[in-house]
Amino acid sequence: MSYQDIEQNIKKAIDATQSQSMNQSQVQGLVLDIQKELNSYKEYLLEQKKKQLDQLTYISENLKGIANFLATNVKDLEDIPGVRTPKIYEVDIDFDYQDTSLKFNSVEINPEGPFLITQITPLWMIDDSVRDHYANFNYDLVGTFDKPPRGLITPCTAYPMLLNVLGITNPANNGYTTPSYAQLFNRYTDTTIVAPPPTNRNTQWGPLSDIPEFDFQIEIAGSGRYFTNQPIAAATLYGYMGYPMFTGVQGWAERGDKIVINATPTVPVPTKGRVRFCLHGYQILGDISINKALGYGVIGK
Repeated sequence: MSYQDIEQNIKKAIDATQSQSMNQSQVQGLVLDIQKELNSYKEYLLEQKKKQLDQLTYISENLKGIANFLATNVKDLEDIPGVRTPKIYEVDIDFDYQDTSLKFNSVEINPEGPFLITQITPLWMIDDSVRDHYANFNYDLVGTFDKPPRGLITPCTAYPMLLNVLGITNPANNGYTTPSYAQLFNRYTDTTIVAPPPTNRNTQWGPLSDIPEFDFQIEIAGSGRYFTNQPIAAATLYGYMGYPMFTGVQGWAERGDKIVINATPTVPVPTKGRVRFCLHGYQILGDISINKALGYGVIGK
């Protein structure tokens, strides 16, 4: 019995009463039938309401279970399921001799999964064959510069060397064990200096003057996320005794993200070369978004 049927029977009873086409007992019987139909329809509505409430309760409990699961099982990066594999990404930035301009380059995280950064190492690779770009080049070399130190890897700052061997780096004629910044880093050229052959016009160049100095800034392209609030000295990325800098927490980049390294020489680059900025860590293999897993909404891939 539908609501329309009940409404039609009520109208029929009213019409019959007005036209007096039915006696009192017939009208009474019709009213009782309508009452039964109303009660039956009421029970039907209550039953439907209960079913709907049961469905809503079921959905609510499932949602609560999912929320509890996430809250219990994905509290940090280590709780995210997936195979971990070691990974190192490198960003290369080329510089010319005496360069002072900001330069940048980037690397894209491959789609196999998000990348977790655990430590950072900036390196400098010498790529210069010009003899007089180097300090004290004439000490042991005569004639052609047939063995330039191209490919040699050094830090991007003299900071680790200053910490470890400050007194030893000075040659004897510069005042052994009596180091000064002028002796270690100076590139002053005095053409009046008389030295034994071959003529050494770079006697005043300090042994650490071949080491570059950089400021770096790390960003996730297009996201507005920076690892640094401003360019920071390369020295801050070297730990005790020159060890790589281990990050306080595991920074991450989603799969498909692009990591951009901005490098600015703080002194003119002493030799032509290349910054090799290394990001160590691991990748979680799979169709995974760290932002979603940690409950930061639909961000990233």
